Amino acid sequence: MIIVSTLSSYDWSQAQIYNLAGKQVLFQTACPVLKSFHIDQAPVEAVVEASMVAQECLDLTIDSNDMPEIYSGPAPFGDRMREVSFRRLDDFARFELDGELVCEIDFSNNHIHLIRDGGFANAVNVQLVTGPAMIVLLASLKTYCLHASAVATKQGVIAITAESGVGKSTLAWQAGDGWQQLADDILPILYEKNVSGIRLSKDFPQLKLENACAQGLSNDDPAIDLILRLNPKPADAINFRIMSKSEAMLQFVRHTVAVKLFDEKIMRRHTKFANYVASKVPMVELSYPRDLMQLTELREQIADYLPQLKREN
Repeated sequence: MIIVSTLSSYDWSQAQIYNLAGKQVLFQTACPVLKSFHIDQAPVEAVVEASMVAQECLDLTIDSNDMPEIYSGPAPFGDRMREVSFRRLDDFARFELDGELVCEIDFSNNHIHLIRDGGFANAVNVQLVTGPAMIVLLASLKTYCLHASAVATKQGVIAITAESGVGKSTLAWQAGDGWQQLADDILPILYEKNVSGIRLSKDFPQLKLENACAQGLSNDDPAIDLILRLNPKPADAINFRIMSKSEAMLQFVRHTVAVKLFDEKIMRRHTKFANYVASKVPMVELSYPRDLMQLTELREQIADYLPQLKREN
């Protein structure tokens, strides 16, 4: 179980459990944005354990100056760009926003400790906790998140990766029964040794969507049949190009969320996983005109291309 605590209260009587990326996550208080992922109020045994873990974090006295800085740079939080700093020493890490300590992570106890005021009702806090903090913790648990959209078609499930602003959200937007949006921004990729294929987790907040959740999902986590890499350069015509295994692996790593925050151990495991994904799921570069009038035709050609790709492979 993953634990998310806050300094706003030492009271655990309202602790709630949510399901995120196939993991049970206990929040010290309710997180309204995550109501679509709510399971139940936390049982007493889980609350006692969580409160003890949180207290251990409060008792730590690590000087930030002694913690190596893994990453520093601008990132969008809320309605503006903020300076983010991520420091890590062994199994303990800290996030700073604009020079202010806002969040701590105890990897050994799967614990995220929110320090910033406002609790889980604050949009920036939720973005921080369910974004980089949760994603880097999930990576330590061997669940990696792609910066990607995803859709379910009658021919299979397609993940869509691209740089911000290229058009993956527009392409993935819900368009009827034959084109169901599954994810808009963050796509957890699941792998289990005894389950064939690479699957995506439907249980992860999509904060850009209403209720933070794509609608019309099935109960099961679907297997991914194709990863589309959108060419950032507009083209005069629609064209599909199958990428080599090495090229696909590098693109998978490149589009992994928070990869700059991974330590050497996580990065080695992730590279190995990326190589495995590239061997199991075809990655295709899609070049296309940036014309909204051709969006329906584009979706139809993508859906028609998938069975053709399956026949050829």
